[in-house]
Amino acid sequence: MKPFTWLHLGLLGLALLNMIPAVEVENSWGVYTIAVLAAALSLALSRPDGRSWMPRGAIYAMILLAAAYLLYEMFYPQEEPTVYILDLSHFMIFLACCKFFELSSHRDYALVATISFLLLVISGFASGSPIFGLVLVLDLTLGLVWLMHFQSVRAELLIGQRRDRVMRPLGLALPVLRQTGVRRAAFTLPAMLCAVGMLLLAGLVFLAVPRGWGRGLFVRIQGVMPTAVTAYSPEIALEDAHLIEDDTPVMKVRFIDKEGPLDSERLVPYMRGTTFERYDRSRWFPLRRSQTLLTVASLGAPRSLTRAMDLPPDAGVVTQEIWLSNLSSGYLFSMYPPLDISSKDIENIRLNEKDLSIHTDERPRSGVRYVVRTAMNLPPVSRVLLDPPPENPTRPARMSVIHPDVRRFAQEFFERYGDPADPAQRRKLATILCDYFMSGEFEYTLNRGARLQGTDAIRDFLFVRKRGHCEYFASAMAVMCQAAGIPARIVNGYMGGEYYETGGYFQFRQKDAHAWVEVFVSDEGWVLFDPSPRELSRSGAGDEGLLTKARNFMDLLQFKWSTLVVAFDAENWYNLVEGLSSWLEKLQATERSGNPQITLMSILWGPDLLPLWQRFFYWLLLVLVACFLVLTLRALGILSLMLREYLSATGRRREKAPRRVDARFYDRLLLLLASKGHAKLHHQTPMEFAVDLARSSRDFAPLPRLTECFYHAQYGRRSIGREDNVQIRAFLARLREDPGFGAK
Repeated sequence: MKPFTWLHLGLLGLALLNMIPAVEVENSWGVYTIAVLAAALSLALSRPDGRSWMPRGAIYAMILLAAAYLLYEMFYPQEEPTVYILDLSHFMIFLACCKFFELSSHRDYALVATISFLLLVISGFASGSPIFGLVLVLDLTLGLVWLMHFQSVRAELLIGQRRDRVMRPLGLALPVLRQTGVRRAAFTLPAMLCAVGMLLLAGLVFLAVPRGWGRGLFVRIQGVMPTAVTAYSPEIALEDAHLIEDDTPVMKVRFIDKEGPLDSERLVPYMRGTTFERYDRSRWFPLRRSQTLLTVASLGAPRSLTRAMDLPPDAGVVTQEIWLSNLSSGYLFSMYPPLDISSKDIENIRLNEKDLSIHTDERPRSGVRYVVRTAMNLPPVSRVLLDPPPENPTRPARMSVIHPDVRRFAQEFFERYGDPADPAQRRKLATILCDYFMSGEFEYTLNRGARLQGTDAIRDFLFVRKRGHCEYFASAMAVMCQAAGIPARIVNGYMGGEYYETGGYFQFRQKDAHAWVEVFVSDEGWVLFDPSPRELSRSGAGDEGLLTKARNFMDLLQFKWSTLVVAFDAENWYNLVEGLSSWLEKLQATERSGNPQITLMSILWGPDLLPLWQRFFYWLLLVLVACFLVLTLRALGILSLMLREYLSATGRRREKAPRRVDARFYDRLLLLLASKGHAKLHHQTPMEFAVDLARSSRDFAPLPRLTECFYHAQYGRRSIGREDNVQIRAFLARLREDPGFGAK
């Protein structure tokens, strides 16, 4: 095909657009840069006839290099774990780059379009970014427009080919159709439907996987992809899989004290799930502990979770209103220590008396809401009474299987600063150890690389890699404390979250899953320590530059996508319906006032409850509705034309001679000509009408021949031959499908 056409440029833009989510998953923007350069170079090397100046041998060599790069990424030992499905996406990107230099037929166009849609499907399995949603929306709008234009060009080519094949042997010269430069076509309607189906599949996967639908399918995909999605897990195994931050919302929490709601400046929340005390072979195990089955009070006073005690006035009680969207783990998260709980959605809970963690055996389909109260400023004596000390506080090292090198390093480390056997020094020593992990000697990363097989994870973290995520930092601190005789346990849950000022609550997402350490201090109880430098990386060091503002804006878009699309729940639906109902009542009131101009302006402006970014989508919806109405009117016009054609063929007057079956095409011909502005006058014979039109325009040169066929069929009572039938159908189809053909 000829270069620099809208079809050619649109295909390159569509392919580059669908590559963005695939490269955004691993930040492989170098691959995307190669694709952009290949697209620009393919345009520069395109000849006027649509072919490329690039030698065919060079194209084949590039395909072989792409295949070699795929084998290198999949099978060559590398520091980072292999993600096969993402390696396959890189190969498909390079394959599309090779095809950029060979776009000379519709078959080539269809192949590049299919590759781009497959890339979008792959991104649906791995991407949790709103960039994927934006690309999907563009594909469902601009991409489908390109597909329809592509199909129309292909249909026009087929009409021209059939016309030439039938009419040239008869010596009938017709004007040449609009040249497309295509030598052959192999793209059909089923291929287009297949591409649209892949788009819908990509959207389904992107919306279904984060919401928990089809969890078995996602587990099987994870078996192919050596990656893990950041989320809370009821067990801790120090594996080397590459972690992908998942932005799916998990829960929202409103923290309230006696002064009112707490924001991110006054509180950094740590929402506990469960604790682990025993470490063995890179895994953590909870100790068996007694559980108490409690019935939650849905009405009246909340159910107490701790020993009865009188709280002092300055205890700093914080009420946590928690909306948990998923109870798949069974744990009810709250800050430490929980005093009591109440809920209308949960009837029974289980309380672990040794660590005050709470969970339930109930698994409701929708989310649950519960309220927990926590005392933030309890006196040390009260904290010790709330959560008892470990079962063997004198020799906690027996609880875990610790590598000898780690045990030796821990003893030497603590001996430099004090005596770990002295309970009075344990808080100071734990603080020094926490500062050691946050000093910068260790790197926080979600992709630490593979360790040597059979090596203990903590030993590898302390002495070899010195890089990892929060579970490695917390595990190393807890194991070192236990090795020195200091009671310690690891805690997993959620930390930080994002404060939503409009609603006054914290939004926790899967990527906020976190692990930290609790150390038992004799006079204070279990004290929280977080050795991970993750909070420092999130703070941004007070930078308010343009880059930071752009990053914050992208975070806001991602938050809106996660909360309004992925986690659109019944509460959001109720608020939306309520707001739209009030807006419709306002419209009815303005309509009764008798001023249509005010009503029209209210419709164009939209509901008052919409912020500016939502109002933009409302205006986009109005544009889409207007386009839909125009298309509907166009479809009704075509339908009316078809009805008129049918009625003219079946409902003619009885006094006229009935049309023979082979001659009925002439009525459709007259109707189509009339729609183009060429109505036959009553005094004209069919042949006079045909000759006049043939003289007025080259488009109507075949009309005399078609009229002769009509005479032979209607009055000569002869059957129309096969070649004449093909010619008649081709002419009628072009009159019906080409708006510019034969128009006045």
